[in-house]
Parts: sequence; structure tokens; C-alpha cells
Amino acid sequence: MSNPTEGQEVRKPTSVLEAIKVIDLVEIIPKFEGEGGKLDGFIAAVEQILSLIKGEERSNIGLIALRAVRSKIVGAADRVLDLDEAELNWDQI
Repeated sequence: MSNPTEGQEVRKPTSVLEAIKVIDLVEIIPKFEGEGGKLDGFIAAVEQILSLIKGEERSNIGLIALRAVRSKIVGAADRVLDLDEAELNWDQI
């Protein structure tokens, strides 16, 4: 890959591309149905991904990541969050 010459613009990754990368990372997180024995591993995996977007939680990319993480919570765990009307915020989830 060549370096830009004078007058050429250095292109930064678009937020769409960054969002796709975050979603790809979230895809490796297994679904969580509420089993107590799997909770610690689920939390550790999510927090590792979210550490990559630290400070960006309310940005478009952060919200996309939180929605993707929230979609990994299914079954009984999903019903509990629905009953609690948890906001799209990792601390509340």
C-alpha cells in the first residue's frame, strides 16, 4: 500500500465499516439463555468487546454494539430483561 503524497487525503475507516467490525466481534460471543454456569464467561466476553469501544457507548457504533450484544441474550434471560424493561446500557443489562 502506498503512502499518500502531498495533496492526497488520508481516508479514515467509515463508521459503517467500524460498526461491521464491531458486529463481527460480537458474533463470536455465544448466546446466553440464563444458565448460571455460563454467566461469568458471557460477561467476560462482552466486557472484552465493549472495552474496544470504551468512551463511545453513546455513539452510533457503541449503540450498534450494545444492540448486537443484547441480541445474544435469549430465552429466560431475555424475558427477565424484558420484564425489567432494561435500557440499552451494559450496566443495566
